[in-house]
Amino acid sequence: MIRAFVETGTDGGWIADIKQSQGTLVFQEYLSNSCSLQKWICEARLADVECIKFGFVGFDKQKPYIINIEESTISNLEKYISFKHEDTYPVLKHIIDTLIKEEDGEYVLTKNAYTPLSLKLYKLPAKEEDDQEGEN
Repeated sequence: MIRAFVETGTDGGWIADIKQSQGTLVFQEYLSNSCSLQKWICEARLADVECIKFGFVGFDKQKPYIINIEESTISNLEKYISFKHEDTYPVLKHIIDTLIKEEDGEYVLTKNAYTPLSLKLYKLPAKEEDDQEGEN
């Protein structure tokens, strides 16, 4: 859920203001949350979902209000944020190729947010068999 935080001076007056500037709000929230949108688009494509609904919530004196519910098709969202679903497959292939070279085990894949192409793979220590038997 994408949240739109709005401060208000009067009870309920901000709802009308938000509805008047709805297009600007939706566009700004899409841009601010493009990483989440890209993730949801990929998940929707994998699940063969055609539409996504977004709820915009405002808070007045710690009480949430639903401002708007927006429904959009996956293809429209991709155009809106200039996202190409086809570009995700080379990234996935790179991750799979990296994992195939490693031995069996549990790994953590991390990425530095400020450095492009900075994926790091860390192998977690193997659990001892005695620990696993004691848990069952």
